[in-house]
Amino acid sequence: MTVVIRPSPAVFRKSMPLVVTFGLFRRYDDRAALDAEDVEGVRRIVGLARRFHIPLAHSRVIDHAKTPSPGVWLPECRPKVSDRMFEHGPGSIFANREFARVFGGVTDRKIFFVGPRDDSTLKASAADILCRLRDVEIISTASTLQICSTSATYGTARDSGRQ
Repeated sequence: MTVVIRPSPAVFRKSMPLVVTFGLFRRYDDRAALDAEDVEGVRRIVGLARRFHIPLAHSRVIDHAKTPSPGVWLPECRPKVSDRMFEHGPGSIFANREFARVFGGVTDRKIFFVGPRDDSTLKASAADILCRLRDVEIISTASTLQICSTSATYGTARDSGRQ
């Protein structure tokens, strides 16, 4: 599995939260188009993370031949050299071993999953969280950024009653 690591892990300080994006790379053969609300919501969240210098990690699905399909990134959401990108097959981002390692130790703060409402990779990754030892907050693009703390939280720590 291909993994692009940029920059070095030292850039991601343990005192910073982490925003993981899903569905921002759109293949030319994607059948389902994103509506304007999804596009604008994701653009605003990525812009807010960049403005506050919150580290971003991007998920990109590759086919079984391990090559990226032709496509484009959503406007203003293209990864920068200060972001990390994890390529994985269809399904959960945890299929990428490097992401699973990073997820477990890159930060002591919150981790946010952000993406279009109907993104299958985001849904599969959220379901895969249940067997991990971290809480994740899902930010719905339909919610207002100021009240994103009301989004769903997943993870064994919260489920088992630990705070």
